[in-house]
Amino acid sequence: MSEVKLSDQLGAMAIIDDLYQQQIALEEQLNPVGLRRKIAEKIKEYYQSRGMNIQDELIDQGVNEWFSDRLRFQMIKPAWHQRLLAKLYLKRRIFIYLFIAALIALGVYFSAGYMMTRAVKDSIVKQQEIEVQLVKKIAGYQREFDALSQKPLRYATSQGQSLKDEGAKLFVQLREKQLAFDRTLNLSKSSRPALLDQKDYLVAIYQMMEKDDRSLGDILTRYQSVVNNDKRIQQVADARSFELLYQKYQPVRKAFDTATYAVTNNSPTLSADITSLETSYRDALDIHKLALQADNLVSSLNSLVKLPQDKATVKGYADAIQNDLSLFQVTQAKETLQQLEYLKQLAQTSLTLTIVDRVGEKSGVERTYDDSGGKTWYVVVEALTPQGRVFPLWLTDSETGKLRQVTTFGLQVPQSEYLKVRNDKMDDGHIQNNLAGKKPVGSLDFNYARSSNGKIIMEW
Repeated sequence: MSEVKLSDQLGAMAIIDDLYQQQIALEEQLNPVGLRRKIAEKIKEYYQSRGMNIQDELIDQGVNEWFSDRLRFQMIKPAWHQRLLAKLYLKRRIFIYLFIAALIALGVYFSAGYMMTRAVKDSIVKQQEIEVQLVKKIAGYQREFDALSQKPLRYATSQGQSLKDEGAKLFVQLREKQLAFDRTLNLSKSSRPALLDQKDYLVAIYQMMEKDDRSLGDILTRYQSVVNNDKRIQQVADARSFELLYQKYQPVRKAFDTATYAVTNNSPTLSADITSLETSYRDALDIHKLALQADNLVSSLNSLVKLPQDKATVKGYADAIQNDLSLFQVTQAKETLQQLEYLKQLAQTSLTLTIVDRVGEKSGVERTYDDSGGKTWYVVVEALTPQGRVFPLWLTDSETGKLRQVTTFGLQVPQSEYLKVRNDKMDDGHIQNNLAGKKPVGSLDFNYARSSNGKIIMEW
């Protein structure tokens, strides 16, 4: 029999010791009451050996509490980061969803931010474009002002200079605002808040420029009106015959003085006053021409007519036309001038007043008045030139009082003359003695060959 190795013996003994310890532990666990009693006795002996008298109830309570927690697992509390990782792991699906949602939100946020930033930049570019158009418009105003300044003012110098000074001041202000706009535009901005501030500042500058532009446009309009009004007065004053008409006709003087005062003081009635001056000047031209024509006609008539009553007639018309001209009653003056021309033709022509003797036409008229029962008698006559042509006459109807030009009219005669003419015509259908009167050259009135009071009618 071979010799037993010590290592084998020791290894087996170690296993036996472990098994024995396990057996003892098992027996203790299987007999917890005995185990508790033994432990209580050992503890009591330990305290007595040190001179400490501990009550049995207190020792039993301690042993029981020990055994109640002896087999309970007491886990060590993990650190906070361990707890957090555990929670994240347990709820990993929710956190994944939240993470994805956060990524999407960030993407939307940054995309929206980019788009909003782009929109702000685009609005700044748009603001620059409309500012450029406004600057071009202002430059056009400057050219118009320069062109108008080349037209000298004569009557509205103070008002014109005031508007020019006001316009020059606005041009300077607009230039300063334009430079401020350009400086602000050239600032390098990247963040959206900074771009928004830049845009707001540009808009504010543009609005101020736009306000000055409207004021400048208003000033230019007013200055243009001043130049035009001044020019209208100059055109009248520089006319060749203005000085003569101004000295001769009081309405022209009054209208000119009123217009120059109005343009100097910017009167609210300025336009109407200048129009009145232009009208008065045109009327004065017409009046002056009519006056010259009237003077020539009156001079010719006075040399033609010889009888005092005819000269008195000419003088009456001459006085009437002078009165019309002095009052600028152009229409009436022209009518009177026509009468003077008619008198001249009448004075230059020899006429024979002849009773009408034509088939189908009356040679006489008997007028009966129902109210009074009275009667009047008329022979129908016409004025003929030596060549036998009818000469129209301007006459006044004794019944209506109206002045008309007629070729035939009824000349009032006594009943006896009327009967002579009627009997003459009844003999053979013709009037043998048809002479009613004559008017020689240089005379304005007829010498009647038959008894007549000169009253006439034009309708029967």
